Amino acid sequence: MKIRLITIVLLVAAAVAIGVVRTTSPIERKPVPYKDRLKWYANEAKNRGQQKVRVPAPLIEYLGGAGGISAEEAFSFSTVVVAHLVSKQVTYSDADITTWNKFANR
Repeated sequence: MKIRLITIVLLVAAAVAIGVVRTTSPIERKPVPYKDRLKWYANEAKNRGQQKVRVPAPLIEYLGGAGGISAEEAFSFSTVVVAHLVSKQVTYSDADITTWNKFANR
């Protein structure tokens, strides 16, 4: 009898969990443009009334040498910012190195 009750309770809990997962919609985010990314983040923060913004760095996987890419192509994927470094921090674990830099406008 206890096994049957436990089984029924687990099935009901699983059904409720699946229902909650299906009805919860993911947060809709606007796609971030690749070109002028920093301006886009600044405008989004300004529209929300924020004075600070956190810009995630792109995830870059090492694909070997630069063999098939020209300098112009490489520059088109980059953004240049003139800023003053206020503070920096480096943390590491077994497999990851994380760098954190805080900048201010000049």
